[in-house]
Amino acid sequence: SASYIYQSRAWANKGVMAQLRGDNGRYIDLFLNEAIPLAAKGGDSVRVADGYTNVALPFMNYGEYEKAILYLKRSADIFERLASKDLRKVDVYCHLAKVYLLQGKLDEAGKSISAASNALQQDPQSLYAPNFHAIESMYLIRLKRWEEAGRTVEKGLAIAQKLKNRYDIRQLLYQKADFFRAQQKWEEAKEVLQGMYKDGYIELITDKKVLFDDLAGITAAMGNFKEAYTWMRRHSD
Repeated sequence: SASYIYQSRAWANKGVMAQLRGDNGRYIDLFLNEAIPLAAKGGDSVRVADGYTNVALPFMNYGEYEKAILYLKRSADIFERLASKDLRKVDVYCHLAKVYLLQGKLDEAGKSISAASNALQQDPQSLYAPNFHAIESMYLIRLKRWEEAGRTVEKGLAIAQKLKNRYDIRQLLYQKADFFRAQQKWEEAKEVLQGMYKDGYIELITDKKVLFDDLAGITAAMGNFKEAYTWMRRHSD
């Protein structure tokens, strides 16, 4: 059984290498046809569940939501049946909630968020908490439940800062800016985004493009067209 697990890991690594080369088709193929079946043969159900989550993510990123939901539900089902105390299921439910939000299915998103929240009760300060708070705030912003949305963002930020997880801090700061932007509080939104830039949370070119585009939109909404133009220029440069 250990040999199957070892082989499963090797195939999963090959899949990840393919994905890094931009070959999502091969990545999905290696997980579905090699890594997952070998993990099942080796009796490692949690590795199987993780495999399904890994397969779901590219589908989610490329807008194939039904396929993403299918594999995420398989993953959640395995966790519920065989590893109900495993906190990785928090992430699975958060991914599901995100897909439902992208589809505009608020009721379904709410159910997934409740499931994630229940799972998180075991350890509310765990490394799975910041992402949960980011997704919960997305949901609450959509429902215009401003007070709760603001609270969950701050809670997530406090945990992410304690864990010193830069990725989570950045994700939650974006959510905080979004929270203000959704209420047309342009000045506050701008302050958060500029703070992210100043504090070095925006390193990748792609992130800079998103940030400059956001700042152009916000400053235009504030009527500062000259400044908006400057951000647009930085975006196109």
